[in-house]
Amino acid sequence: MKLLNIVGARPQFIKVGSILKMLLLEKSAIMIHMNLGGVQKEAFLVGVLCVTFREETEWVETAETSWNLLVSCDLESIVQAALGSPSTSAILTTETAG
Repeated sequence: MKLLNIVGARPQFIKVGSILKMLLLEKSAIMIHMNLGGVQKEAFLVGVLCVTFREETEWVETAETSWNLLVSCDLESIVQAALGSPSTSAILTTETAG
C-alpha cells in the first residue's frame, strides 16, 4: 500500500513498510480519505475523521458516531466531501495496488 500525503500543494507518495508506521501516519493525520475497511476502524480508534468511498461499512459504529463519513464513489460526492472538510495540511489517501 502507498499513501498520498498532501502537504500544502506538494503531494508525496509514501511507501508504508509496517503497521506501526501506518498507525503513526494515521494518528498524525487531520483526515483520512480511503476505501479500505481496516483503516476505517484504525482512524476511529486514533480519533481521526475518515471519509470512506463506499456506500456501506462493516464498522457501523464508526459511521454512527460520525467519525466515518460514507460517500459514493462518484466524483461529485468525493469533491463535496473534500470541500466540506476542515482546512487540512495533511490528507492521507490510500492507493491500492492493482
